[in-house]
Amino acid sequence: ICCVCLIFKEMVPMLIIGQRLNLAGNTTLLEAIKSNPDSAIQQEAILQEQAGAHALDIHVSFVRPDRAHFMAHVIDQVRSVSHLALSIDDSDLEVVEAGLNRAGNNSFINSPVDIDHVDRIGSLASKFNEAQLFIVPLKQNKTPEGLRDYFETSKKILKALENKGISKERVTIDA
Repeated sequence: ICCVCLIFKEMVPMLIIGQRLNLAGNTTLLEAIKSNPDSAIQQEAILQEQAGAHALDIHVSFVRPDRAHFMAHVIDQVRSVSHLALSIDDSDLEVVEAGLNRAGNNSFINSPVDIDHVDRIGSLASKFNEAQLFIVPLKQNKTPEGLRDYFETSKKILKALENKGISKERVTIDA
């Protein structure tokens, strides 16, 4: 919250993003998916919505080698029971694109962005021009060292995205 206040110099409304469909750390859901994948995914989406989530984070890394296909499948299952905003979360932008193709306009692109590879996410953000961006700034594929370097890298990424026509109002820096 402090980083958001420093950047925007004002309080912003809280957005609650349910993280239980982030399969990277949810071993219980991973086990349930093995026996009844559609039901487990749908049930988790319903529970998070009932708990007050405003959006759902969908992350399928470490699940299968065909992550793009599985991402689309998970989103189809979530969309069958929920119309909450979806945060399509992956470092592989092909997986993110597969998710955005299924998720609709009410979506977030949630991905790390290296200062040297802003073009890739900029192109995706242009293609899905309704999507908001949640980004983790990287420098040479690593988190910048120290707060000053983090902010400087973030500002450079924001400027590069603005140069590609992506307004800073569409971008949230994950701090």
